[in-house]
Amino acid sequence: MTQTLVEQLCSVIAALARLDQALEKLFGQHPDQKLFSGLPGAGEALGPRLAAAFGTDRERYQSAEEIQQFSGVAPVTESSGKMHWVHWRLACPKFLRQTFHEFADASRRKSLWAQAYYAERRQRGCVSSKSTVREKGSLRQLAPSFIYMTRAQADLRQSDGVLTNLGFC
Repeated sequence: MTQTLVEQLCSVIAALARLDQALEKLFGQHPDQKLFSGLPGAGEALGPRLAAAFGTDRERYQSAEEIQQFSGVAPVTESSGKMHWVHWRLACPKFLRQTFHEFADASRRKSLWAQAYYAERRQRGCVSSKSTVREKGSLRQLAPSFIYMTRAQADLRQSDGVLTNLGFC
């Protein structure tokens, strides 16, 4: 039985390697590959995930708020009588929300702008020492920035220095 499980695992590992190669090839052909792989912290893992999250239709999301709401990043405010409470959206694409959270955390490690923002939020007590950038609205501030960058894709294709000029690198 163990031998059978090992054989099955080897087959799965080989299939995953083929899928990784196909994904790398497809992402290399994506019209916005340079944009997404150039984002601070995106790298080989998050670049394709961000490209899939935004797609190629730039008119799909008219504002940063729309993709924040769709992905579950935007907080949900509810009230009843004199009570008000805020929570995160439960009915959303979980993998998409996870992608944005992981990107925000990765960009915090690679981008001076995100590092400064995170440090300022921690200093104000908005983020505890054990939390990540997704807590208490930090991610909500990063999302509009990269929404703006994807909507400016034509400029990015013409000039490699746009990300630097926008202050993200």
